[in-house]
Amino acid sequence: MPKAEECKAPDLHAPEIRVLGPVEVTGVDSTGHGPRMAQLAALLYFRPGRSAGVLCADMDPVSPWSTSTLNARMQGLRSSLGSDSSGNLYVPRRKVGEDPYRIAPGIRCDWTRFLQLVERSLPLGPAGLSDLEKVLTLVRGKPSRTGPRSPLGEAQVELAAVDDARQCTGASAKAQERSRGGNSRSGQRCCTRGAGAARAGDREAKRSSGPT
Repeated sequence: MPKAEECKAPDLHAPEIRVLGPVEVTGVDSTGHGPRMAQLAALLYFRPGRSAGVLCADMDPVSPWSTSTLNARMQGLRSSLGSDSSGNLYVPRRKVGEDPYRIAPGIRCDWTRFLQLVERSLPLGPAGLSDLEKVLTLVRGKPSRTGPRSPLGEAQVELAAVDDARQCTGASAKAQERSRGGNSRSGQRCCTRGAGAARAGDREAKRSSGPT
C-alpha cells in the first residue's frame, strides 16, 4: 500500500475503496456478491501481490474460496471498475497463472486520504484546522472490525489505528477551535500519536505484504 507522503496527485475519476466505515467501492453493488467483491478489493489494496491460494484462504479462513470463485469475483470486480481514460483496466488481467492478483495503483482509498490530511495539518497549528475538520468528515462510521470470516483480518493493524487517529484528530480540532492561535500543543500531540499509530500500521503492512 502506498504511503501517504509518497502518493502523487490522485485521479479523481478513479474508483475509490472506502474503509473508514462499512467497506464500499465505487461502482460495486451493495447487494449480491458486491460486498464480498468490495472486501476483496480492500484486501488487494492493503495486501497486494497475493497468490490465488493465499487470497482464497484470506477471503474465508473457515471455508476457503475455490480458485474458480476467486476468479469469478475478480472478473466481477474488473467489470464493475472498468478502465481509466487510457484504457488500462483498474483490475488488470494476469498474463500467466503464476502472476499475483492485484489492482491498479491509481485506485484511490479514503484511508490514504485520511493520512494525507492528518500529516499535512500537523505542522500548521491552528491554520490546519480546516484540514482536521475534513479528516473527520471522511469517517462514515465505525471502521470495519474483523471477524472469523473477514478478509480484513489481514489489514487489522491499519484499521485499528483509525479509531486512535480519528479520536485524536477530533481532540486536536476541538483544541485548535478553542484556542485559535493560542496553545493547542496538547491536541496536536494527541493527533500526532494517532498518525504515528497509522504510520506504524503502514510499516507493518509493508513488511508482510510481499508475494506469498
